Amino acid sequence: MPEQPVNVSAVIPKMNSVVRIRMAPPVLQPDPRSEVPSP
Repeated sequence: MPEQPVNVSAVIPKMNSVVRIRMAPPVLQPDPRSEVPSP
């Protein structure tokens, strides 16, 4: 039984990391078109 709460608490931080990684790319790349006209 004590193993269930341990797994849940390990899954919460993992899910937060995924959400931050997904929100990070859009923040770093404000506009993909801005990179196109950069000759």
